[in-house]
Amino acid sequence: MTSKKYGNDTYWTFFEDGWSSKEVAIWKGPEGSEEIIARAVNKYDAKTIVDALLHHVNTDAGLTNKELAFLEFVMAQCPEPYSTMASNAVLWKDKKTYQTLKEKFAEIYE
Repeated sequence: MTSKKYGNDTYWTFFEDGWSSKEVAIWKGPEGSEEIIARAVNKYDAKTIVDALLHHVNTDAGLTNKELAFLEFVMAQCPEPYSTMASNAVLWKDKKTYQTLKEKFAEIYE
């Protein structure tokens, strides 16, 4: 049987050819210190779990956690059109809009 890795270097699982209803482990870690973090009842559930983990921790967000926190604050506490601008910046991962809101923050947050 051949094994195929599904995922990336942070979260992954292995699929063996011919497995359909065998329990599958979901792994986490950097290489050398990996650990099993979950088990799925079949390869389809394992794929769903890995996809969810990868989506949740997507590092290609374009915005850092600090930038996202700032934008979420603007969405919640600032008047229109700035709250919509912040929402769109999160949606489109727009650093230019983030910079604009950051520069105008003293004016827009009263």
